[in-house]
Amino acid sequence: ISINENYVVNSFVLPVGAGDADGDVVTYFINSDQASLNARQYFSINPNTGAIYVSRALNQAANTYQFSVSASDDRVPRCTSSATVRITIQRDQGAPVCPTTPETRNINENQNQGVTFYTFVANDNDRVNTLQFAPIGDTLGWAFFNVSAAGEVTVARTLRSIETTRFELFVNVYDTFYPNNFGVCQLSVIVQHNLGVPVFSPTSYTVNVFEYQLSGFNFLNVTATDTLDNDIVVYSIAPNSGEAESFFAVNGDTGRMFLLQQLYRSNTNFYTFNVLATDRRRASFNPQVGSALVSVNVIRDTPPTFTNLPAGTQM
Repeated sequence: ISINENYVVNSFVLPVGAGDADGDVVTYFINSDQASLNARQYFSINPNTGAIYVSRALNQAANTYQFSVSASDDRVPRCTSSATVRITIQRDQGAPVCPTTPETRNINENQNQGVTFYTFVANDNDRVNTLQFAPIGDTLGWAFFNVSAAGEVTVARTLRSIETTRFELFVNVYDTFYPNNFGVCQLSVIVQHNLGVPVFSPTSYTVNVFEYQLSGFNFLNVTATDTLDNDIVVYSIAPNSGEAESFFAVNGDTGRMFLLQQLYRSNTNFYTFNVLATDRRRASFNPQVGSALVSVNVIRDTPPTFTNLPAGTQM
């Protein structure tokens, strides 16, 4: 029989059974020749059942033990029979190896929880059973990621709430036949925060505004959305927009644009400027900004003009 070097002490190995035609009680023992004495350092036999057990850790044992076991009845004189037992100890020739470690994966902060985005792969030239993976340590990475026994890495909790952009994940990989001989694999996870840019729809606006419209007049509503990250956006008129900043304003929450003062005070008939939409992220997340072009035609009030001149009549 073959057993692995990690066989648990006091575990059953194999039965040695003998029958007695006279119905006598049979007692079992390992013999005292040199080979059997060597075996007795690591193996024992139950004298009543003939069951052989591991009695000592096998990490220092020889690779093969061939020894004799005897069974005796309880008569006088005793009758004894012997049998040969051969136990081979399987040695692990090397721990599993991850051929491409360390590896790096980039993921979006919106990566779905529970969905595999990477799978560890390992090789083991003398693999007997299944290779399994287990996380190493209680690090920050394992608070946000999980690894299955098959090496599948998933997000365990949302990544939007943490500013960390790089996580180092270490796992042990081992043959379940040799669970104490393991290799180490490493994965670097780069979390890409706030990739979504607010987008206006439409991307440009053109409106006509009468020069005597009162201040506060809502002449336009602009709309932008962050479809990737679903962030709330804040609206503003782009800096350095010149005279437009004196006549136009935008509500930061709603995108509602209104007059600051009546346009008859301006000598400009046509304004162009950019309105910005910025997502509400902390500075460490590099807030993203989208823009739209706004064009305003100022409609001037003109005096009445006669259309039938010269005109005359006789009275």
